[in-house]
Amino acid sequence: MNVVEMIMDKILIGRKIKKVKAQYVKELTAADQNNVIELEEIKMHQHMEEQLVMAPGSETLIYFYNEAII
Repeated sequence: MNVVEMIMDKILIGRKIKKVKAQYVKELTAADQNNVIELEEIKMHQHMEEQLVMAPGSETLIYFYNEAII
């Protein structure tokens, strides 16, 4: 049962991360490719959301995310 739970977690997290990446790919293609700051900001948001999906409820990640936004 533990192996099944581990595999299911990996599958579910993988699906969530694919959705996050798909969302940000659309934003990256719509963004101005000459504006480096905007591109880096979108990439940073994508990375933070992926981390939050992998470690939900992590106080450290939420604090870092809030600091990065400010």
